[in-house]
Order: sequence, then C-alpha cells, then structure tokens
Amino acid sequence: MDIIYSCISTTVICTISVMHFNIDNNTSNRLDFRDKIRSSDYWDAIGRKVGYWTYGLLMPEAFVILSCGEYYDALKDYTFMKTECPGWTFKHSMFARMKGFTLEDGDSVKSGRELLNRGAILTESRCKQLEFEITDKSKADELSKTIAVIQITRFLLETIARAANALPISPLEYFTCAQVFCALFTYIYWFDKPHGVQEKIRLEKGDKRKIRDDQLVLNGMS
Repeated sequence: MDIIYSCISTTVICTISVMHFNIDNNTSNRLDFRDKIRSSDYWDAIGRKVGYWTYGLLMPEAFVILSCGEYYDALKDYTFMKTECPGWTFKHSMFARMKGFTLEDGDSVKSGRELLNRGAILTESRCKQLEFEITDKSKADELSKTIAVIQITRFLLETIARAANALPISPLEYFTCAQVFCALFTYIYWFDKPHGVQEKIRLEKGDKRKIRDDQLVLNGMS
C-alpha cells in the first residue's frame, strides 16, 4: 500500500508542479471569491489547466519536447537581445515567450526582438526593473518546487534501495520513474521560466530612434 501511495503522490506532484503555463488575458484573479466563482473566465482557466495536467499525466514526454522548443526559442531571442539591449537576460526572453509582456495598445508580444521592433522602451535600468518584477511575480512557486524535489528524491531513493536489495519493481513504479525523469528534463528546460504568474507587465512605447540614441549615450558613459 505504501508503494501505491508513494507512486500516486509522486506522479501527481510531478504533473502539477512541472506545468509552467503561459499568461492569458484572464482577469478573474482580480475578483473576490464570490465574483470569481461566478466568472466564466475563471472556470475556463481551470478547465484549461486540468486539460494540460491530464495530457501531462498521459504523455509527459510531450512536455519535454514543448519545454525544449521554448528553451531554444528563448535562447535565440536572448542571443540577439543581449547585444541590442544591455541589461536583458535569458529570464526576460522566457517571460516574453510566455506572453508576459504587453504594450500600451494591449497587444501581446512573444520575443524581445518584437518588443524592440514595436518601439518598447527597454533601457538598461528598465530591464533591471523588469527582472525584479518578474522574479517578484513568481516567488509563490518556491514552496511547490521544494515539495516536488523532496518527494521526487524520496521516491528515487526508495526505488534504488529496492533494486539494490533485489526486490521486485512493479509496473506502477516503472511508470512513476518515467514520469519523474520527464519532469526533471522539463524542469531543466523551464528552469528560468516564471511559474504561477497571472498578470502581464505593460511596457511603454517610445520613439525607437531616440531610445537607441539614449542607449548609445549611456553605454558611452559607462
């Protein structure tokens, strides 16, 4: 019975904690509890998450592929942005990839390059401020990740100990091991992707030529 409980709890924790959802235009999180449960946006968001969790439970390798693709998209964007925009980090690119930035006109973008092309103000000081805001918005995830790591480590140690003592490994344990390894790879690719963020960050727009001139002046002074 302990093995069944350990396998189920590990699988559930891996499936739920590993999901790093993109930010949608749902504003139901701003409502109080009574208004929230009457909001269709709230239930749509829950339904979407349950669907992803179910999909992750049945096909965890799909999220390894998804997270890998997002990682390399963000890496390509970061490689471009670090030369064009001092202060821009890989975390900025991951946040942009998850539709975390929006412009004054309400349009969402999916890369730092697109932000520059649309005239967003991205000075070095603004980028540092954005990094602080992104980190602050994803602080709530630290506890869930800690619990997941503890449970995963406990399960792996127990399974290794059973194998070392020549005890049989059940199919359920093999299934859970597959879930754990997929979750670990997904964690690695999504390590810099903020988790649990519900609000987008709105950026101001300015004259692109003036912004570039100001950046060149600041770089020359530093």
